[in-house]
Amino acid sequence: MSRDKKLEENKKSDTLDKFLNFILTKNYAKYLTFIVILGAILRYLVVKNISFLGDEMVHGPHAINIWGSGLISTLVESPTWFYLTDIAYKIFGVTIFSSRFLSFFYGTLTILLVYLLAKKIFNKKVALLSAAFISVSAYHIRYSLMEMDISLAFFLLFAAYTFIKYFKENKVQYLYLTGLLLGTGVLIKTITAFFVPVFIIFYFILGKKDFSKKNIARYIIFGLIMFMF
Repeated sequence: MSRDKKLEENKKSDTLDKFLNFILTKNYAKYLTFIVILGAILRYLVVKNISFLGDEMVHGPHAINIWGSGLISTLVESPTWFYLTDIAYKIFGVTIFSSRFLSFFYGTLTILLVYLLAKKIFNKKVALLSAAFISVSAYHIRYSLMEMDISLAFFLLFAAYTFIKYFKENKVQYLYLTGLLLGTGVLIKTITAFFVPVFIIFYFILGKKDFSKKNIARYIIFGLIMFMF
């Protein structure tokens, strides 16, 4: 047997061993991977097949070639969703899938995000169960439409995750990232702004009313990041 053939067979054997270990070993990564894939498939089926709703007939066409329009906003909603959807149009063409791509993409990522958030607050078992629930949630899947709500929910949950990490690990970059995510959420849909006071209130509650110069400086920078948006 030639040396190249031997290497190829060893490579195939290693790949098979890794696959079998993944299937047979009791680890959370295996189950989470299955849950995320299942959620992606369910969302894809909805995105490709469900009929249009009224709002979609407004939002979808407005996003077509918005990059070439010179607009920095719209009269209907915040601008970012339209610009990101137009990128999907340019990649996939103007189709049902591309018009709902952001909801499919952020909806699938939300499954993973819910796992990370629940793991941070509770434990791995609760996190896995939470991810499974959101993966098959009929409400969450049905909202995989040409609308901003799924994208908005993703950025809010992501902001909550980085906010909690800031207080658990005391790394200021997580606080600034929270401001960035909230600001992005506002640019996806303005209703995000109503959640900002909740973060501010909990900032002082979890910070135990720490009004030191360092803490106030962090708070000001956090506010400036959101204000820029």
